[in-house]
Amino acid sequence: MALKAIELQLDSVSSGAPAAGSGESGWSEKQIDDRLAELHRDRATLLAHWGFQASTRPAGATACGNSQPCPVALGIVEKYP
Repeated sequence: MALKAIELQLDSVSSGAPAAGSGESGWSEKQIDDRLAELHRDRATLLAHWGFQASTRPAGATACGNSQPCPVALGIVEKYP
């Protein structure tokens, strides 16, 4: 689920800045670039630690060598419910 959520956010942010509410300004280029960088970094980390099983919580996977479920990947999963 987390991998799919990251990919959806990548598509959304890449296609244009998030909409601003009434009386608010849209995202700056820096905010967009920072968010895209964070999403790409989280996606790469998730894939490195869980491989292609990133959307589930594998009990015995050894994608990164850490005990599973990997605490690094779990931290990212919590960011993208």
